[in-house]
Amino acid sequence: MRENPLPDWVHHRNRERVKSLRIKAYLAQIALGATLIYWMVEGAWLLAYKGGLNIPAEVFDIVISAESLYTVLLLATTILFVIWSYGAHSNLKLFDRRGIRHADQAAIWWWLVPFASFYVPFRVVHETARGSVAQNDELHWNDLDSPSIARWWTGLLLTGLISSQIGGLMIEAADRVAGVNTAINVLLVGSLLMVAAAATAIGLIQLVTIGQVGLANELWPDESRFPLTSAPPASHGSSQPPSPTG
Repeated sequence: MRENPLPDWVHHRNRERVKSLRIKAYLAQIALGATLIYWMVEGAWLLAYKGGLNIPAEVFDIVISAESLYTVLLLATTILFVIWSYGAHSNLKLFDRRGIRHADQAAIWWWLVPFASFYVPFRVVHETARGSVAQNDELHWNDLDSPSIARWWTGLLLTGLISSQIGGLMIEAADRVAGVNTAINVLLVGSLLMVAAAATAIGLIQLVTIGQVGLANELWPDESRFPLTSAPPASHGSSQPPSPTG
């Protein structure tokens, strides 16, 4: 473990930042869980429609009305994920990670840049993942492969978004039953991909957050807040406090 000559108050501040990241992670995971449920319901509805089931008009109206709710849910989920991503990336400096290639703000504003939003933000998240799971003394951490769950999340999210967008455009342009059925197939694939993307995003957040908690325990141990390991055994020359009987 690297020696850290910083004063105790700095260690305490850094521990508090890691603790606050856990709160951000919980909120982002809850929102992702809600979007996962939405995509599962949409996928089930598409399967029912594709299977020729008689869907009551009331149910159809509810599904259509849920589209506006989904817009709000997707926006909230995106904001919470970006807040977590920014906090996790900014924590890399606390762990004295050298060779960081992206600014912390890149976790926010690159999502707003057309076309670049399909590339740069994912690189930022991958860098965060590498810096969070690598060993504390790993000098070349940013040259290591990203965790596999980060790569899966990227592929699933991008293909899911593209499939959903294409399916929506096909529905609007379809003027025949065959065209509608094809569009529904594409939408169904998109829904399944988005379910998988939400699930892997939850796992990715968990992996990064737990990794940073582990680094905090190693760099700034505080037995009252972050219990580490039990006391060393009496063998191998370790000293033990005297027993009550002497």
